[in-house]
Amino acid sequence: MLTLFYKIKTGKRGQLATFLVFILVIFLIFAFVSVNLGKLAVNRTKTSNAADAAALAAGSAASQLLNYMAGYNEMMLLNISGLASQLVLMITVWIVDFALAINWVAGTYLSHYGGSGSVPGYAYKALDSIASLGLGAEIMILMIDGATNIGNSLEDRINDLNPKMPETTRNVARQYGFMNAGINEPKEEYDDWLASNGLSDSDAVWQQYLDEESTFGAFMRTLTNTNKSDGDFLDGNKLSFSWSDERRTQEMTGVNSSGKVQTGQKIRRVTNKVAVATWPMKPLSLEEKDFKNLSNDSGLRDEIKSALGDVGLNWAYKTWVQLGITMAPVTYSMLDIMWVLMALLIVIIGVYLVISAIMWYIYTAACIVYTACCAVPYTAAVCCPVLMPYYCTWLLPAIIQSIIWLAAELAAAIAAEVLVLGVDPDGIPAFMYGSANNDMTVNAEIRRSTTALDDLDYGLWSMNYPDIASYSKVSVDGTGGSRLFPPVQDYWPNIMSVK
Repeated sequence: MLTLFYKIKTGKRGQLATFLVFILVIFLIFAFVSVNLGKLAVNRTKTSNAADAAALAAGSAASQLLNYMAGYNEMMLLNISGLASQLVLMITVWIVDFALAINWVAGTYLSHYGGSGSVPGYAYKALDSIASLGLGAEIMILMIDGATNIGNSLEDRINDLNPKMPETTRNVARQYGFMNAGINEPKEEYDDWLASNGLSDSDAVWQQYLDEESTFGAFMRTLTNTNKSDGDFLDGNKLSFSWSDERRTQEMTGVNSSGKVQTGQKIRRVTNKVAVATWPMKPLSLEEKDFKNLSNDSGLRDEIKSALGDVGLNWAYKTWVQLGITMAPVTYSMLDIMWVLMALLIVIIGVYLVISAIMWYIYTAACIVYTACCAVPYTAAVCCPVLMPYYCTWLLPAIIQSIIWLAAELAAAIAAEVLVLGVDPDGIPAFMYGSANNDMTVNAEIRRSTTALDDLDYGLWSMNYPDIASYSKVSVDGTGGSRLFPPVQDYWPNIMSVK
């Protein structure tokens, strides 16, 4: 090529300057291409890193929500396990009290019909046993009611967090996507800023110029409010930010009549745009399992007993609560049987005992009065006026007090039964069971575009850059898999799945 250039252009030897000019042209072309390709590569790297950062940050936020939900689910599990183990003990005590009540009821009947013992004494003991059954039932009611309230509260917390999964992951992906996209919005020229605001130069104005917030700064500051007002959580939802970049150059605008070259300032402007698209994580498909499900499904009981071995309980308490889970079917059935037996004791036996004791007191009082005053006719006129005040001041109050006490015990037992009838063990939340088919992924796409509004000439780089798009996908995983049960608290973003 140099030989051809020599023959055509010069025909002379020793043209070193020509050779150097040629080398300089080649160098400038190479620099032009390198700078443009380098700038394109830098922007591509920035968008790729921004997409990775957006997806990983959103995956971390999703993992945190999942860990919170798993923690609440673990508390629900411990709540129902503790209740089940306590009910085993309370039902055992209740059965013993029931046997004692039957014993005293039998004694009342034998004394009444066999003429042995004391009817009021046996009635007192029988009613005491029935009242003790009522007290045990009330304690179980309080336990069930407390466990139900705790379970419902924990379930509400899970149900509050689960729907926030798409919004949280989308917002976090947007935040980190824009922060890492390499948005280098230039600051407005000082002279232009003075002119646009009608100000004159001074130290105070210069400080104001330095402190003024950029368009991108205002965009990021208000991003939270923007997200709150944006209800689009569908796949591929997009938010974008645009900014302009401009350069001023002195160029020849013409030649005047005297032959003098005239120059003027020319503004060349380019508009950049960064768009962040997200595919948020979907809420988990959760199903509440209650005490009835626990009682009817042996597979669930086995899973719970296995999970209880991983929550850090000491061996004694773990063995006890696992026993409670194992006995859940018996406990569930016994609760219904207990309410029926207690109702029968109150309605059939308790009322009869009170009536029998009252009749016995009345009959005994009549016999005493008759024997003391009326059995001997000759002394009746003397005994009755003397003994009747004694019996009236001692016997009748004692009889009335005993009747009131028996009636109060019966009323307490009836009140306990009324409260028992309002308890539904089916409604005790046990835990939240999640589907194993949830696609627990977060995707982010960062797209950067450049549009020249005028002829773009930035020295060595003078081209329209093609659109750049980078896509990243993160899956969230844990030893519990994509299922929220067992309730392990170790969900994390799986970085290896970033693409």
